[in-house]
Amino acid sequence: GMDEEIASLAARSGLNAASVSFLVESITAIPQDRVNDSPEYRAMLRERVTSTLAANSRLITGTVPFRSSPRQEYSLAALNTSVDAHSIVTAIDRYYQAEDSGLGTDSGLRILLYGESGTGKTEFARHVADTLGRPLLIKRASDVLSPWVGISEQQVAELFREAEETRSILLLDEADSFFNSRDNAARVWERTLVNEFLTRMEEYTGVLICSTNAQATLDRAVMRRFHEAVEFYTLSAEGITELLERYFPSVSFSDTQVLDLFVSGGLTPGDFAALRGRLNFYEGDATADYIGSSLTGLAKARRGE
Repeated sequence: GMDEEIASLAARSGLNAASVSFLVESITAIPQDRVNDSPEYRAMLRERVTSTLAANSRLITGTVPFRSSPRQEYSLAALNTSVDAHSIVTAIDRYYQAEDSGLGTDSGLRILLYGESGTGKTEFARHVADTLGRPLLIKRASDVLSPWVGISEQQVAELFREAEETRSILLLDEADSFFNSRDNAARVWERTLVNEFLTRMEEYTGVLICSTNAQATLDRAVMRRFHEAVEFYTLSAEGITELLERYFPSVSFSDTQVLDLFVSGGLTPGDFAALRGRLNFYEGDATADYIGSSLTGLAKARRGE
């Protein structure tokens, strides 16, 4: 039945207990006069469950769909980063201008983005590519390191060759896999691949953006391999205000409500994107209180609270 189908979908979505509870609350919020056993209702419920599971799974696992453009509501101004985000865009633009002029670009440009899941690292790379009109090639380190993909240095070589041939900005997600595996890996082939990656990375003449959620594992030797390292923090009060206006332009939020969201701790742009999926369950116009409590709930689910 439908219950078994929902359970099966949830089991494949990588959720934790808090997110499952969150999903149940969302389903029970559907007005009872709409609940029936018709094919139309079942199709609607299946679609809504799937979209919400996907949004929550992305928050927890850090995985994202391979879109090349940023979300419609994207705001560079909302980001909270250790280095001004605009200056990074400008630096990459200058790199391409130099390349187009035939000036020296043998060293390439390597940028490290680090910070917890949902803080906007991958979406920032999409924004850079979209703004500069460059193709974006997204790869996950786990795909390259997986023995099921192909245990050889050719896998790493192909990663960079594809980016060079397409003149793409190369975004390597989960890059910490390459920076801590060399010491921790018990398998010789994995250490070999990591060494191959570090060599290829320094020889690559294009723009490489590495993204990681595991900043605690990064040491100075890793940091030195990049021309710039940018930490992504959770949203400031100003960032929260900016995203509330972009995602919910018709809803008014008081200064107190914004402050409460900030004080509740750890909101990210990813929480706003995930709320978009949850609102599929909400009938009528979402209120400021409902949006605020939902954002807080999503942040707690992501942290496993």
